[in-house]
Amino acid sequence: MPAREHRKRQMEYFNNILCITQPELLEVMSKPAYDQLVNRRKVQVAQRACRGRKALIVFDSLPGKYRLAVKERKPDISTMPLQEWLRANYTPDAEARSYFSAFRFDNGSALPAEKINEYTVNASVIKAVLRLMASANALRRVGRIGWDSMAETITYFKREFGHTLPESMLRFRKKVAQFKREGYACLISGRFQNQNSRKVNYKIERLILSLDSLPERPFNTTVAEMYNQFVCGELEYDARR
Repeated sequence: MPAREHRKRQMEYFNNILCITQPELLEVMSKPAYDQLVNRRKVQVAQRACRGRKALIVFDSLPGKYRLAVKERKPDISTMPLQEWLRANYTPDAEARSYFSAFRFDNGSALPAEKINEYTVNASVIKAVLRLMASANALRRVGRIGWDSMAETITYFKREFGHTLPESMLRFRKKVAQFKREGYACLISGRFQNQNSRKVNYKIERLILSLDSLPERPFNTTVAEMYNQFVCGELEYDARR
Protein backbone atom coordinates (compact mmCIF):
# COMPACT_ATOMS: atom_id res chain seq x y z
CA MET A 1 0.00 0.00 0.00
CA PRO A 2 1.45 3.39 -0.94
CA ALA A 3 2.39 5.57 1.98
CA ARG A 4 0.04 8.38 2.82
CA GLU A 5 1.83 11.63 3.48
CA HIS A 6 0.26 14.79 4.87
CA ARG A 7 2.48 17.85 5.02
CA LYS A 8 2.10 20.48 7.67
CA ARG A 9 3.43 23.96 8.23
CA GLN A 10 6.13 22.80 10.66
CA MET A 11 6.41 19.01 11.07
CA GLU A 12 4.87 16.22 9.03
CA TYR A 13 2.69 13.14 9.29
CA PHE A 14 3.76 10.00 7.45
CA ASN A 15 1.41 7.01 7.57
CA ASN A 16 -0.40 8.84 10.39
CA ILE A 17 2.82 9.03 12.45
CA LEU A 18 4.19 12.40 13.57
CA CYS A 19 7.67 12.89 12.08
CA ILE A 20 10.31 15.58 11.91
CA THR A 21 12.33 16.35 8.82
CA GLN A 22 16.10 16.09 8.81
CA PRO A 23 16.62 19.87 8.27
CA GLU A 24 14.40 20.64 11.27
CA LEU A 25 16.20 18.04 13.37
CA LEU A 26 19.56 19.58 12.50
CA GLU A 27 18.33 22.77 14.19
CA VAL A 28 18.73 21.01 17.55
CA MET A 29 21.66 18.62 16.86
CA SER A 30 24.82 18.46 14.78
CA LYS A 31 25.07 16.53 11.52
CA PRO A 32 27.58 14.03 13.02
CA ALA A 33 25.20 13.41 15.95
CA TYR A 34 22.32 12.86 13.52
CA ASP A 35 24.35 10.44 11.37
CA GLN A 36 25.40 8.51 14.44
CA LEU A 37 21.79 8.09 15.65
CA VAL A 38 20.66 6.91 12.22
CA ASN A 39 23.60 4.55 11.60
CA ARG A 40 23.23 2.97 15.04
CA ARG A 41 19.46 2.75 14.56
CA LYS A 42 18.84 4.77 17.69
CA VAL A 43 16.03 6.59 15.88
CA GLN A 44 13.31 5.31 13.55
CA VAL A 45 13.59 6.55 9.97
CA ALA A 46 10.10 6.71 8.45
CA GLN A 47 11.30 7.93 5.05
CA ARG A 48 14.81 8.13 3.66
CA ALA A 49 15.96 11.11 1.62
CA CYS A 50 15.57 10.34 -2.07
CA ARG A 51 14.92 12.30 -5.28
CA GLY A 52 14.13 15.59 -3.60
CA ARG A 53 12.27 14.06 -0.66
CA LYS A 54 13.46 14.93 2.81
CA ALA A 55 14.32 12.26 5.33
CA LEU A 56 11.62 11.86 8.00
CA ILE A 57 12.38 10.71 11.54
CA VAL A 58 9.62 9.47 13.86
CA PHE A 59 9.40 12.13 16.54
CA ASP A 60 8.68 9.76 19.43
CA SER A 61 11.80 7.73 18.58
CA LEU A 62 14.12 10.65 19.35
CA PRO A 63 16.14 10.58 22.58
CA GLY A 64 14.46 12.60 25.33
CA LYS A 65 16.81 15.59 25.24
CA TYR A 66 16.18 16.09 21.52
CA ARG A 67 12.40 15.73 21.87
CA LEU A 68 12.52 18.41 24.56
CA ALA A 69 14.69 20.67 22.38
CA VAL A 70 12.23 20.33 19.49
CA LYS A 71 9.26 21.11 21.74
CA GLU A 72 11.00 24.26 22.95
CA ARG A 73 11.40 25.44 19.36
CA LYS A 74 7.93 24.27 18.29
CA PRO A 75 5.62 24.80 21.28
CA ASP A 76 2.47 23.79 19.37
CA ILE A 77 3.78 20.29 18.66
CA SER A 78 1.66 18.85 21.46
CA THR A 79 -1.53 19.87 19.65
CA MET A 80 -0.46 18.64 16.20
CA PRO A 81 -2.27 15.27 16.48
CA LEU A 82 -5.40 17.19 17.41
CA GLN A 83 -4.90 19.61 14.50
CA GLU A 84 -4.44 16.66 12.15
CA TRP A 85 -7.65 14.97 13.30
CA LEU A 86 -9.79 18.10 13.10
CA ARG A 87 -8.44 19.02 9.68
CA ALA A 88 -9.26 15.54 8.36
CA ASN A 89 -12.69 15.36 10.01
CA TYR A 90 -14.03 18.87 9.46
CA THR A 91 -17.04 18.76 7.12
CA PRO A 92 -19.53 21.53 6.27
CA ASP A 93 -22.75 21.00 8.21
CA ALA A 94 -25.58 20.89 5.65
CA GLU A 95 -28.20 20.78 8.40
CA ALA A 96 -26.80 23.99 9.89
CA ARG A 97 -26.93 25.75 6.52
CA SER A 98 -30.58 24.72 6.09
CA TYR A 99 -31.41 25.98 9.58
CA PHE A 100 -29.76 29.38 9.18
CA SER A 101 -31.16 29.81 5.65
CA ALA A 102 -34.69 29.23 6.94
CA PHE A 103 -34.26 31.32 10.10
CA ARG A 104 -36.47 34.40 10.42
CA PHE A 105 -36.49 37.18 13.00
CA ASP A 106 -39.66 38.50 14.61
CA ASN A 107 -39.98 41.07 11.85
CA GLY A 108 -39.79 38.37 9.18
CA SER A 109 -36.31 39.29 7.96
CA ALA A 110 -33.78 36.60 7.10
CA LEU A 111 -30.12 36.33 7.98
CA PRO A 112 -27.73 37.97 5.50
CA ALA A 113 -25.85 35.51 3.30
CA GLU A 114 -22.53 36.27 5.00
CA LYS A 115 -24.04 35.47 8.41
CA ILE A 116 -25.48 32.19 7.12
CA ASN A 117 -21.98 31.22 5.96
CA GLU A 118 -20.36 32.37 9.22
CA TYR A 119 -22.78 30.51 11.48
CA THR A 120 -22.63 27.39 9.31
CA VAL A 121 -18.84 27.28 9.62
CA ASN A 122 -19.06 27.82 13.39
CA ALA A 123 -21.55 24.96 13.72
CA SER A 124 -19.35 22.73 11.55
CA VAL A 125 -16.33 23.34 13.79
CA ILE A 126 -18.27 22.62 16.97
CA LYS A 127 -19.76 19.47 15.43
CA ALA A 128 -16.21 18.25 14.64
CA VAL A 129 -15.15 18.90 18.24
CA LEU A 130 -18.18 17.00 19.56
CA ARG A 131 -17.45 14.06 17.23
CA LEU A 132 -13.90 13.96 18.56
CA MET A 133 -15.06 14.02 22.17
CA ALA A 134 -17.53 11.20 21.50
CA SER A 135 -15.05 8.93 19.70
CA ALA A 136 -12.84 6.70 21.83
CA ASN A 137 -10.73 5.79 18.78
CA ALA A 138 -10.16 9.45 17.93
CA LEU A 139 -9.18 10.27 21.51
CA ARG A 140 -6.68 7.43 21.53
CA ARG A 141 -5.12 8.80 18.38
CA VAL A 142 -4.79 12.42 19.49
CA GLY A 143 -3.80 11.50 23.04
CA ARG A 144 -4.84 13.16 26.24
CA ILE A 145 -6.23 16.61 25.51
CA GLY A 146 -7.59 19.41 27.66
CA TRP A 147 -9.77 22.39 26.91
CA ASP A 148 -6.68 24.62 26.71
CA SER A 149 -5.31 22.50 23.86
CA MET A 150 -8.70 22.39 22.18
CA ALA A 151 -9.07 26.18 22.30
CA GLU A 152 -5.52 26.65 20.98
CA THR A 153 -6.29 24.30 18.09
CA ILE A 154 -9.56 26.06 17.25
CA THR A 155 -7.66 29.36 17.19
CA TYR A 156 -5.07 27.75 14.90
CA PHE A 157 -7.84 26.92 12.42
CA LYS A 158 -9.48 30.34 12.54
CA ARG A 159 -7.85 31.54 9.34
CA GLU A 160 -8.17 28.20 7.56
CA PHE A 161 -11.85 27.57 8.35
CA GLY A 162 -12.91 31.20 8.73
CA HIS A 163 -14.86 30.64 11.94
CA THR A 164 -15.64 33.33 14.53
CA LEU A 165 -15.81 31.14 17.64
CA PRO A 166 -14.33 32.43 20.94
CA GLU A 167 -10.56 32.00 21.23
CA SER A 168 -10.30 31.91 25.01
CA MET A 169 -10.54 28.48 26.63
CA LEU A 170 -13.37 29.39 29.02
CA ARG A 171 -15.55 31.16 26.44
CA PHE A 172 -15.04 28.41 23.86
CA ARG A 173 -15.92 25.73 26.42
CA LYS A 174 -19.07 27.65 27.37
CA LYS A 175 -20.07 27.98 23.72
CA VAL A 176 -19.71 24.23 23.14
CA ALA A 177 -21.81 23.50 26.24
CA GLN A 178 -24.42 26.04 25.12
CA PHE A 179 -24.54 24.45 21.66
CA LYS A 180 -25.20 21.04 23.21
CA ARG A 181 -28.13 22.53 25.18
CA GLU A 182 -29.63 24.94 22.66
CA GLY A 183 -28.46 23.85 19.22
CA TYR A 184 -27.92 26.15 16.26
CA ALA A 185 -29.89 29.09 17.69
CA CYS A 186 -27.12 29.89 20.21
CA LEU A 187 -24.73 30.74 17.37
CA ILE A 188 -26.80 33.72 16.22
CA SER A 189 -25.30 36.84 17.74
CA GLY A 190 -27.42 38.40 20.47
CA ARG A 191 -26.45 41.85 19.26
CA PHE A 192 -27.60 40.95 15.77
CA GLN A 193 -30.96 39.76 17.12
CA ASN A 194 -31.35 42.91 19.25
CA GLN A 195 -30.78 45.09 16.19
CA ASN A 196 -33.58 43.31 14.35
CA SER A 197 -35.87 43.59 17.40
CA ARG A 198 -35.25 47.34 17.47
CA LYS A 199 -36.24 47.55 13.81
CA VAL A 200 -39.59 45.99 14.67
CA ASN A 201 -40.14 48.39 17.57
CA TYR A 202 -39.16 51.39 15.46
CA LYS A 203 -41.56 50.42 12.65
CA ILE A 204 -44.37 49.85 15.13
CA GLU A 205 -43.71 53.22 16.75
CA ARG A 206 -43.70 54.97 13.36
CA LEU A 207 -46.90 53.20 12.35
CA ILE A 208 -48.80 54.24 15.47
CA LEU A 209 -47.60 57.84 15.17
CA SER A 210 -48.59 57.88 11.52
CA LEU A 211 -52.05 56.48 12.23
CA ASP A 212 -52.55 58.94 15.05
CA SER A 213 -51.75 61.87 12.77
CA LEU A 214 -54.19 60.99 9.98
CA PRO A 215 -56.43 63.91 8.86
CA GLU A 216 -59.45 62.07 10.22
CA ARG A 217 -57.94 60.92 13.45
CA PRO A 218 -59.20 57.34 14.09
CA PHE A 219 -60.46 56.09 17.40
CA ASN A 220 -58.07 54.04 19.55
CA THR A 221 -59.94 50.85 18.62
CA THR A 222 -59.23 51.53 14.92
CA VAL A 223 -55.57 52.15 15.64
CA ALA A 224 -55.39 48.87 17.56
CA GLU A 225 -57.03 46.96 14.72
CA MET A 226 -54.70 48.46 12.09
CA TYR A 227 -51.76 47.64 14.35
CA ASN A 228 -52.92 44.01 14.53
CA GLN A 229 -53.21 43.93 10.73
CA PHE A 230 -49.65 45.18 10.47
CA VAL A 231 -48.33 42.56 12.90
CA CYS A 232 -50.18 39.78 11.02
CA GLY A 233 -48.77 40.95 7.69
CA GLU A 234 -52.14 42.13 6.40
CA LEU A 235 -51.16 45.78 6.27
CA GLU A 236 -48.14 47.20 4.44
CA TYR A 237 -46.34 50.17 5.93
CA ASP A 238 -43.45 52.18 4.51
CA ALA A 239 -41.23 53.30 7.42
CA ARG A 240 -39.72 55.98 5.16
CA ARG A 241 -42.93 57.98 5.22
